[in-house]
Amino acid sequence: MTKSTNNLKSKKSGFTIVEAVMALGLITLAIGSSYAVMQLSMRKVHTAEAMMASLQEARSQMEALRLEKFISLNATGSAVNINTNGFNGRYTISAGSIPELKEIIVQIDYANYVAGGTNQVELNTVVSEAMH
Repeated sequence: MTKSTNNLKSKKSGFTIVEAVMALGLITLAIGSSYAVMQLSMRKVHTAEAMMASLQEARSQMEALRLEKFISLNATGSAVNINTNGFNGRYTISAGSIPELKEIIVQIDYANYVAGGTNQVELNTVVSEAMH
């Protein structure tokens, strides 16, 4: 009986070094993956914020142009640069299919933090001489 009791007492409980290293590796992998997903999510949020702000600026520019007198909207067809409120963009006024119409296109650039570079929002409308 003393022999089996000694065998039980000589075995130590706990994790081996290999098990501990494997567990630490899995925990590190999980934390690293979570961090990468969080960073991508934040870049998507910043891109969405930039897009919404540029869309609001495009709406503001479009409304300012729509309030102009029809005769003062020069339908040159060439782009006019916009640099206001920290936004860069352009607008184009071109003649419509009939003389009483003019087409307005407003484009505002915004930063794409996911793919890099810039994208743009674009708004189009047609104004009529009868509206003014």
